[in-house]
Amino acid sequence: MAADASGATATATKVTLNLTSPYQAFFKNAQVDLVQIPGVDGEYGVTAGHTPIISQLKPGVVKVHVEREKDVQSFFTAGGFALTHADSTTDIACVELVKLEDVDVAAAEAGLNKFKAAVAAAPEGSAEKAEAQIGLDVHQALVSALQSS
Repeated sequence: MAADASGATATATKVTLNLTSPYQAFFKNAQVDLVQIPGVDGEYGVTAGHTPIISQLKPGVVKVHVEREKDVQSFFTAGGFALTHADSTTDIACVELVKLEDVDVAAAEAGLNKFKAAVAAAPEGSAEKAEAQIGLDVHQALVSALQSS
């Protein structure tokens, strides 16, 4: 069985990508050159033959290189999980996922300011503070991604 799996990765030249949210499949069994993933332990790229890995996603940008440097699509995720299998298939399931180009910059910045104020106003150790901190973390990553694009 292990020999079969290693043989499959040796012949793969593309990553088979499944990129989904609860509402939409952005890629389904798509052949791509590279996927850049914002893991909580660090950002990393997946190409054909990548070592199998499971990672939790942090808020950030998933970059899909359908064709390296020619067709690159960027998506913002609030979090989720990525699983890369021995056969060069990568499944990415995101809680929320949106094309970065579809994000309203002014709305993202307004959200950032709103959550900064909510974190400052919430009592220490409260559920309100924890919820506001999550919103702040997501909006900081979103605004940073928009400024970098």
